[in-house]
Amino acid sequence: MENDFISTPAVPKFYFLNPNPKDIHISDIAHALSLTCRFGGHCSVFYSVAEHSIKVAEIVEGEGADKLTVMAALLHDAEETYLPDIPRPIKAVMSEAQDMYEKLEIAVINKFHLLKANWEHVDNIDRRLCITEAKALGVWNEEWEDAGPYLNVQLHLWSSADAEELFLRNFHELSEALYDYVLRS
Repeated sequence: MENDFISTPAVPKFYFLNPNPKDIHISDIAHALSLTCRFGGHCSVFYSVAEHSIKVAEIVEGEGADKLTVMAALLHDAEETYLPDIPRPIKAVMSEAQDMYEKLEIAVINKFHLLKANWEHVDNIDRRLCITEAKALGVWNEEWEDAGPYLNVQLHLWSSADAEELFLRNFHELSEALYDYVLRS
């Protein structure tokens, strides 16, 4: 495992098989997700995982979720910073990838103290948004599993630079709100 690492702008050696929460940096997350295209790149146009994550957070917040759950929604795909996005049907048959994703998810949850977030709500919105995005981006077909009611949302198709900036802005605003909440408690 000594050579099982990747390099990020913030961490020269990120050990993805044994991730340490202290090596997870929001700047790496925002940067990588802003450059990662949804659906393995099989979209009619570029649509970043960062924009998708912001959209999930906006919807969850719009449905009245607490700030911790909104933060969880923003960071729900953060493991894709270190292990590139693999479409769900492919990921489902790759047990080693599933194990790596799970370790990375746990490290992200620990880093940002997200254990008590309402992950069921985040997952529900993520599945429904996936169908909505797939239809808008030309990759959906009738064979897809029904994930629930269609979400009436607009995809902005931001550039990677804009998506990175907006992702960081959302993160910092949520961090401040959570910090203020902790101080008042």
